Amino acid sequence: MHRILVVEDDYGTRRLVSQILRHQGYEVAETENGLEAVEMLERDPDYNLIVTDLRMSYMDGLELLAEVRLRWQHIPVIILSVHSVPEWRQTALQQGAIDYLTKPFSQNELVSVIASAINGMHA
Repeated sequence: MHRILVVEDDYGTRRLVSQILRHQGYEVAETENGLEAVEMLERDPDYNLIVTDLRMSYMDGLELLAEVRLRWQHIPVIILSVHSVPEWRQTALQQGAIDYLTKPFSQNELVSVIASAINGMHA
């Protein structure tokens, strides 16, 4: 079973994303900021994907992305954001995110991007 770490400071969004992914058959762990995500990865780096918000307290999504690229290169990262600023999207992708979804996104869009990321790991 594929394991996904959802990092999102908004409780409602975090629960919604997690529920959608669990319904798709993924094992999901949740946390509310990048700092907690790093602590979780240090204890157990066996995740197949990270879905993270861009703007969070303590450590934002780009800082988390940089840490993951440095320490856990095998884990793909998808960035979520309410901001559709093209420069932010471009920066995230240049720094190694595999995708950047703008909130609100559809359930189908989320499922499709995650399935592509998971399937791409086995290509």
